[in-house]
Amino acid sequence: MSIALNRISLFLLVITILNSCSPLKFWEKAVSKHYGEFPSLKPVPPNTRLLVKLPLTEKDSSRAFVTGNRELKKNLFLLVYWKRHTAYNVRLNDKIPLHQFSNSLYQYAKSNKIMETLKGDQMIIEVNQWPNSFSYNLVETAYLMMIVFTRFYIEPKSENILVSYKIQRDGITIKEGKMEVTDPTRTIGVGMFQTVNAASDNYLTRYDAFYKGLGKQVIDKILAAQ
Repeated sequence: MSIALNRISLFLLVITILNSCSPLKFWEKAVSKHYGEFPSLKPVPPNTRLLVKLPLTEKDSSRAFVTGNRELKKNLFLLVYWKRHTAYNVRLNDKIPLHQFSNSLYQYAKSNKIMETLKGDQMIIEVNQWPNSFSYNLVETAYLMMIVFTRFYIEPKSENILVSYKIQRDGITIKEGKMEVTDPTRTIGVGMFQTVNAASDNYLTRYDAFYKGLGKQVIDKILAAQ
């Protein structure tokens, strides 16, 4: 009986220690390593006929790569079965993805001579909503306090991109509209032979590929509506 109690005590002690170590510091390090120094994330100087407005970046002057909190989503403790689901909710600083998104807009417009298509008009694009939140999930399950299973996965928050635009001629709006782009980012699990660091970098790489190519998609949709 005393041996069983000692095993239970040791198990609970290990779980408590693991959950007391917040992965938020890990994400701060992983994100900063992935993107580089924060000051290097600057937008390309705007073209006079293409103006990109990023009000989301104006709301927060923080230079922290990420912010977040710990959320206990489930804690079931029975005599022979125990399960706990802890989510560490993480939010990327809006400046990181939105500055790179604006870069893709300017570069696409320049390389494809989009400004010539406007024939002197000005295109104003404003980003009103952007998916930049996800959660690092730790699910722990134990049977008889001896057989323990642990699962990790990274889950994005379902939030699409909302963009509004205007076409102006001599300061007068001649056309305006809104568009919504579905966020394709999906949940990524940590494989049996994969480290959490590798899964984190994989998630951010997929996220990057999406918004870096979004500039072309947004501009093409606006011009198609002309």
